[in-house]
Amino acid sequence: MTRGVLLACSALVACASVGDRPPGAQVDAAPRDAPAPCAAADLELGGCRREDGAACTGALGETRGFAELVEGGEVPIVTGPQGAAMLVFSARTTGIVAGDPTDPLAATNPLVELVVSRDGVELALYRGKVGFADDGAGRVVAAGLFVITEGADLGGLPLRVHGLVVDRAGARRCGERGFVGGRGGAAAPARNPTR
Repeated sequence: MTRGVLLACSALVACASVGDRPPGAQVDAAPRDAPAPCAAADLELGGCRREDGAACTGALGETRGFAELVEGGEVPIVTGPQGAAMLVFSARTTGIVAGDPTDPLAATNPLVELVVSRDGVELALYRGKVGFADDGAGRVVAAGLFVITEGADLGGLPLRVHGLVVDRAGARRCGERGFVGGRGGAAAPARNPTR
């Protein structure tokens, strides 16, 4: 019942906002500026690696972990199971309410935002509530944060990722890292292969 009410309300809002636009108005927003640099870099951003050391692909069931990323290091561009090109990151920090890494819908999961930019202009965005897992060294990690690049050819380009985490208690962590988009990463197996 609740889901039906939410869908109905969403449809009403969407229809109302469409009617408010003048004919021929642009629907997509113009690119916005990248976030301001962090005052305190207390969120470490890295790549994503599977247990076997290969880059994460988005395949169901893969075990993902934090991979160190040096300033200017390469983040592979992978093709996910639904065919989208993605950059895959991980975040590591301390001092937050970690949420539940086994339940993507847990109300206690922190909000995570990753913004990929070039020359100060936002190119791609990830935003979602994600549970962090204890890494056994006093930190918590969210691995496998997939930033869809929507067909932009970012291979070989110098880019920046800015991350922000806000937990349910209001604790904020942020960090950023310069990196280069990798050329030709791994592909995940298709979820619904065609015949």
